[in-house]
Amino acid sequence: MTLGEYRCSDSEDNCSDSQNMLQTNELYGAVKCAVDDANCVLDGMDEESSRRRVLKVQGTSGNKLTIRAIKFKNGDATLGGGIHILGTNTKVDLQLCVFTKCNAYDGDYGGGAIFVANEAGIIVNIKGTSFSENQAFNGADIYKSGGLSGSAIITVTAACPTPYADNFPTKGARLNFDGYSLPTYSYSGCLPYNCEPGSYHPTIYSNLPSACVDCEGGKFSNSRGATSNSTCHNCGAGEYSTPGSDTCSLCATSKYSGIGSANCTFCPAGKSLIESSSGDESVACIACSAGKYIFKGGKSCTICSTGAYSGHNAGSCTPCSAGKYLTNSSTSNETIACTFCVAGKYSETEGRQFCNICNAGRFSSLIGAKHASNCSKCVAGQFSTQDGASKCTNCTAGKYSKFKGSPTKQLCSVCEAGKFSPSGASNCIACSAGKFSTKSASTNCTKCAAGKFSSSQGQYICKDCDAGKHSTTTGASSDSNCTDCGTGKYSTNPGATSCSNCKKGDYSGSSQQVCSPCPVLTTTTGEGKGTRKDDCSMEQHYKIVFGSGCVILFLLLLLPVFQSIRSKQALESALASIVPVEIADDHIYDRAVYESLAKRIKNTSQDYTQEEEAAILEGKALHMMCKEITHWKVLESPDSKVEMKIVHKDNESLVTGVATAVVDASVELCAASEFSNQKSRSHSKRAASLGITASYIKEVNDHTYYYISTREITESSLKFQPCELRSKITWKRQEDGSMIIDISDASDATILKEYPVKKECVLGSAHNIWVFEKLNPIGDVPQTKATFHVQIDFGDSIPSIVMTEIAPKFLGLVTRLREEFDKSREIAAAKLARNDPTVLDRAVMLTLANIIKNEPQKYSKDEEDAIHAGEQFYLTHKESKTSQKLASPDDKVAMNSIYKEGDSLITGMARTVVDTHMEECAAWVYSHIDSNEK
Repeated sequence: MTLGEYRCSDSEDNCSDSQNMLQTNELYGAVKCAVDDANCVLDGMDEESSRRRVLKVQGTSGNKLTIRAIKFKNGDATLGGGIHILGTNTKVDLQLCVFTKCNAYDGDYGGGAIFVANEAGIIVNIKGTSFSENQAFNGADIYKSGGLSGSAIITVTAACPTPYADNFPTKGARLNFDGYSLPTYSYSGCLPYNCEPGSYHPTIYSNLPSACVDCEGGKFSNSRGATSNSTCHNCGAGEYSTPGSDTCSLCATSKYSGIGSANCTFCPAGKSLIESSSGDESVACIACSAGKYIFKGGKSCTICSTGAYSGHNAGSCTPCSAGKYLTNSSTSNETIACTFCVAGKYSETEGRQFCNICNAGRFSSLIGAKHASNCSKCVAGQFSTQDGASKCTNCTAGKYSKFKGSPTKQLCSVCEAGKFSPSGASNCIACSAGKFSTKSASTNCTKCAAGKFSSSQGQYICKDCDAGKHSTTTGASSDSNCTDCGTGKYSTNPGATSCSNCKKGDYSGSSQQVCSPCPVLTTTTGEGKGTRKDDCSMEQHYKIVFGSGCVILFLLLLLPVFQSIRSKQALESALASIVPVEIADDHIYDRAVYESLAKRIKNTSQDYTQEEEAAILEGKALHMMCKEITHWKVLESPDSKVEMKIVHKDNESLVTGVATAVVDASVELCAASEFSNQKSRSHSKRAASLGITASYIKEVNDHTYYYISTREITESSLKFQPCELRSKITWKRQEDGSMIIDISDASDATILKEYPVKKECVLGSAHNIWVFEKLNPIGDVPQTKATFHVQIDFGDSIPSIVMTEIAPKFLGLVTRLREEFDKSREIAAAKLARNDPTVLDRAVMLTLANIIKNEPQKYSKDEEDAIHAGEQFYLTHKESKTSQKLASPDDKVAMNSIYKEGDSLITGMARTVVDTHMEECAAWVYSHIDSNEK
């Protein structure tokens, strides 16, 4: 029999009869399953759950019928539910069978599994057969008719059938046996142990698991219960198996194997896999080309990482050492692969594809530099504008720079008049006494011409010898070189190199500016002959001319008055075109001025001179320098929203300070406000509180003016020498939208001459920068980052404790700017709206209401038709007399409806009075559909 389960169909046409599933008549030989594991099942329950006897054996013709490895299941009959054996001389061997859930329901007889009739010559041998869950009134497992004296013989053998005779069966439960004298037990377990796939029984009849032998590595077997190693098959190329495998596995990536391999092999370092289905390394692996590498077990040859190199067949790459960079990765020779960093560059770590570049303001002359510290700052008086400099460039003669590490030549400031410098100077040298330099950026000083002198250092002009004196000496260093004109001589103009003789008729004493005329009708004997009045003697023919000098003098006196009147009218006319001069409130006036300027900054292009461009670049350079400073002293700012810090050495006159804040205004407004500050009415009124005792404005153009001021520095009961500043103020918009205002020393000789330094004052030096950068707005409030850089040389040594008190005053300009545009309330409202959606809904509604009220709208024909239809709908139902009043949940809202019983249409109307404008009502309804609240 083939493996499977067998049962009767519902039509019963494939069964023996209604009581028996199968029946044999005089059949002998063998009925057995294809295999000995009892997986051929005869089920006495048909497809409709009706049950019958499984098998009836009616005689064997005196021969033997062997039934082997059959499972009898669910048999049901009056007697012998599993098998009924009868007939004279019937011989049956039951080998390796299983009887389960079989039933005999006769009240007198039994044999739930086996019934043997009491007939002569019946012999039943049972070997290796098991019984379970069988039922009967007598002999639930086996019943022999006739009892002990009956003719039939039943033998249950405690041995296994051939070919398992050498095995020892397992003793099971005691049999429920009727008609037999001795206790009898069920036996099973004769079959050999079924080895798992991947192993086999070399001894076919052994039923011990330990007898299984694993297939060796490199082979597999998917057969269960195999009895020979012939079922172990070689794994294919590119596969492997461990001992006892039921299948082969593919070699992992990067490994190879031949046929029947117990394991896979990695290509060695330096080689990559090209053919996994080969056991020969020379076929399976190929060497990496130069410039690539692979470690043992790698997937593929990899290009050397940045800055590393390798030769042919490399298992790793070698990085270029510090101070070098990679130029050729396909070699194993470092000399060829790596190149020293050139001067101006360095590499701090190994494995670099390129060298780092020394930043502008630094240089390195070292080839193969390994550290950033090899990039030295340019010394004061030098600069490097390009990254990667191998040397620094000197500031040209006539200029100087006190900054170390200068990244721009714009930090080379011109020497002011009265000073000079050679190339690469860190300071300007004052012209020595007897010399001068009129222009700024002088490369040398000029000796005072004859008739002139300079008695102190740093003079931009030489003083004239007084009228009545003269000098023939060049380079005079004292007024002692100015010699008095002798008697009878004079010098009218200062700076004379010689004295003139008094004309005939005039006389003079020593050191005179003019000669005195002799009295009327007297004269001298000749030119230069009159040394005193007594030298005058009577002479005829003199003419006296007078009067015209007075007229000329009178006109000269009036000329400045006329000029003043003309200038004042022009000024008032110019102001009237921008700001009404009748504005009495200083703050309103000043605001109107800077708002007008802000518009021009935003909308009007400006032309800048080369000098102005240079000033802006110097300002940017100071801004960059301040960013690099790390040793700031943070000040206690009087304004919590303004950060202040300074750099100052005790008892030095130079201080550098920075103040930063966020201003609630646009970049243009911030710049316009600060540019106009020194010219504002408000500044004039608070000048005294800032220590400013005098100030002057000289306009240049729309983006530049000069500011001349005198300041007294008094702090902590200490008073210092008054300081005067000459500042040139220029603004310029940058390409990124930011604004820069540069406030630097005025070096123009004309300014210094027009506004000379008072004797009791020192000339200070200041370089201030405003930088305004746009930030993201908060709601509708623009935001600007304002940074104020201050670098002032007060010209007098100031203790740090005093500077700490002074600094917040001049850095306090940022507070004034912040407070000028403070919109804290508007920002708070914007943030509230962001967190409370209903606030935003109301803002949207109010904006729409304003549009409804003030902005005419255009409508398409479809929109006009829709509005007209809505109006008709309203009028129709407004006048309806069939509407019913509804019970409104709001006593201030009247509700009506029109509805016919059985209709699907209902029309409703609600009316109320709302305490607001009609436009706001309409805007609320229109915007509520898409509101945050809804």
